[in-house]
Amino acid sequence: MRIKEFRVLRYGPLVDSKILKLKNFNLFFGNNEYGKTLTIDALVKMLINVKKKRVIREFKNIDRVIDFPDGYIVLEDDEGKEIKFPQNYNLEDLLGLSMNEIRNIFIIRDSDLFIASENLFYERVTNRLTGLRTDDIEKIKEKIRDIARIT
Repeated sequence: MRIKEFRVLRYGPLVDSKILKLKNFNLFFGNNEYGKTLTIDALVKMLINVKKKRVIREFKNIDRVIDFPDGYIVLEDDEGKEIKFPQNYNLEDLLGLSMNEIRNIFIIRDSDLFIASENLFYERVTNRLTGLRTDDIEKIKEKIRDIARIT
């Protein structure tokens, strides 16, 4: 299944994207504040058919624009059958997947690439790759400092 085409008529500051026909690989790029993320948010909202009252924890920051987007998405399955969103469909029901599974299928944002406790993560990776034991070394250094202070 793939997105064949879509159109965002109105979503926050976005106004009529015209009909966008997609191929096998598509890349959205452009200057900051030109609507890339809002376009993706609109696509996600239409695909999961999320209305204002429904809260989706798996899709953080998707409520920057409160309204539901005006527009449509046409999906094409492996047999060439077209399915139009957001009419009576959502991906959760159509594919039988959870929202978390859907989130991990089709979009990765910069914020998703953030590593919690980044310094600790890289220290642990370095320790594994090099065989260094920086935690143990730091503990030994602290003990030496404590002993030096006492004497």
